[in-house]
Amino acid sequence: RAAAWRAAENALPHAGGQVELVFLLIPEGEDPDSLVRLKGAETFKKLLSDALPLSNFLVGELVRQVKLDSVDGRSKLAALAKPVLGKISEGVYRELLVGQLAEKIGITQDRFEALILAEKARPLPARPAPSIKHGRPSLVRQAIGLILHFPGAASQVEPVEGLEKVNQPGIELLMRILEITRDSPQINTGGLLERFREDPNGRHLGELAKEPALDDAEAAPRVLVDSLGRIVANHRKERLSLLLVRRSELNEDEEAELKTLLRSPEKTADKKAP
Repeated sequence: RAAAWRAAENALPHAGGQVELVFLLIPEGEDPDSLVRLKGAETFKKLLSDALPLSNFLVGELVRQVKLDSVDGRSKLAALAKPVLGKISEGVYRELLVGQLAEKIGITQDRFEALILAEKARPLPARPAPSIKHGRPSLVRQAIGLILHFPGAASQVEPVEGLEKVNQPGIELLMRILEITRDSPQINTGGLLERFREDPNGRHLGELAKEPALDDAEAAPRVLVDSLGRIVANHRKERLSLLLVRRSELNEDEEAELKTLLRSPEKTADKKAP
């Protein structure tokens, strides 16, 4: 459900107007790609015909997190709904959604709108700059760190189809590093960092190279193959979910992309050596 909620949030800026967005929850452990392969495209199209309108999915997911029979629960619903509504453009769609949520909360629509506006006008407290090491490192960061510690591992990996289409922080840097290691298979960590000495990313790469390696040299090629494959696979799933949500407004290129994603199995990186 977490992935479904992320897809819904990505669709919020497109909600309203003449576009009708629908949402399909698929069985646990499946994704649209695997479901089409398992059940067939026609069955999947029939499932889409029973999909929930985006507004129903949003309200249902928000209400699921609270207990409406208490003041605390209704107050929590209002707090959860505010950031969601902030991502929707002004218009009839947003106004109707505000009214639906206000009814659930138990206050008038005008009062709820006033509370939302007051929240926007309230100045945010000063916060310290977030630490670069906070939270679990992304797959892109892990892959960059792995190559910095074991540059030779990257020279054993073939170019990964679809990596250039991934839209994640650090992906362009990762692709530059992969290109350098393929062109210079004998390069070591010091030589790799030297290539970026005058680059804005150089300092960050230097700090990353000082962190302990999470794997050893023997496992590095296999781990890198897995990481690159997962980066592309995650991008495909997110892209597929977004296109399915926006299906009624897709152009020809996007329709062709959707058909390709529904038809093609996930691809991962391959090693040069067996």
